[in-house]
Amino acid sequence: MNPDVLDLAAGQAGLIARRQLTALGCDWDRVQRQVGAGRWAERSPRVLSITTGELTTEQRRWLGVLHAGPRSIVGGLTAGARHGLRGWERSDVTVLVDDELAFEPVDGIRFFRSRRPFDLLRDPRPGIPSARLEWVEQLRPLRRAGGFRRMLHDVEGGVHSGAERDVARLCRRFGLPLPVRQTSRVDSAGRRRWTDCEWRLGGGRVLVLEVDGSFHVEVEQWIADLRRDRRLTAAERVVVRASAFEIRHEPEEVARDLVALGVRPLDARSCA
Repeated sequence: MNPDVLDLAAGQAGLIARRQLTALGCDWDRVQRQVGAGRWAERSPRVLSITTGELTTEQRRWLGVLHAGPRSIVGGLTAGARHGLRGWERSDVTVLVDDELAFEPVDGIRFFRSRRPFDLLRDPRPGIPSARLEWVEQLRPLRRAGGFRRMLHDVEGGVHSGAERDVARLCRRFGLPLPVRQTSRVDSAGRRRWTDCEWRLGGGRVLVLEVDGSFHVEVEQWIADLRRDRRLTAAERVVVRASAFEIRHEPEEVARDLVALGVRPLDARSCA
């Protein structure tokens, strides 16, 4: 097989469009033999993969943009996930196109036509073609734009999950400073850890808040979390935990505890 074909497919999570094969002068008889022998697989009328088996999430994203054409990009929450947004995953892949939807539908992929300027929407970074997160400023009028801009600001600030976004919402509601998110720490056993939220309390002290999702009810995970907390705790650093349920549904209780632990409300700071 043409090495250029294999190199291109490798950079696209193992997928390649028929139009790309044609541009590379690929012998179609050899391609069909690869498919017939079970080494390649036809994923849509327009896209093949050089691997078989169930597609990964990344491969499904590539399938969407390759099927839709060279000017398509992943958008919506699919683009958000590509930029590091966590906790908002959806099973369907969202793909934006700037022309008529003149191609076959693909299961699990949602195609949307947009009249917005794709040159502004497209993220310039290499990799899968994707909408940039900053494009929201260009979309006017945009329904619920204010809340969406705040969410993107949180993502840019380091939010990696819906629970961490709820912490940011809690802080704004009760006038607390926003935490530093995803801080790299080395615990007492020498392992690198990433904390959910941290506040500098003054005097060199740090308060760490770890937010537990529903999976933390498993006994083994609970034990691992306790061990992690012990090893992250130090003379100048206190580690406390809260459930995602508390953060979202009992924010007053959590805010009161944070203040009691030393997080100073912003208005109190301004009067100090």
